[in-house]
Amino acid sequence: MGGVNSLGSCFGSTGPASINPATGKPWRLDFPVLSIEDIATAGYEVVKSLGVLRLHSVVGASMGGMSALAFCTLYPKAADGLVTISSAARAGGTAAITSRKIRPSGECSWPASWG
Repeated sequence: MGGVNSLGSCFGSTGPASINPATGKPWRLDFPVLSIEDIATAGYEVVKSLGVLRLHSVVGASMGGMSALAFCTLYPKAADGLVTISSAARAGGTAAITSRKIRPSGECSWPASWG
């Protein structure tokens, strides 16, 4: 069993708090906008780089469930199963509001000086 941190997350992956190599400063609001499919593709590339040809299951909750669904849709031969928890096939209502909130702030506590 293993897990992959979502691309753009503030919990270990490259995200808005990461250093922009062009400026030497945190990306902050200049961090590129990512789609759920971008996150799923990054996860697929990690699995592929490890030499894993097929997963037993792809599992995700909430936005991770959307990413897991995108993973299995984009790479149908890469996994035997899919488990989504408290998720949806597309963002709407509260999910759409939450996804708009994630872009500028991640799910991090941002120091006031970071904008």
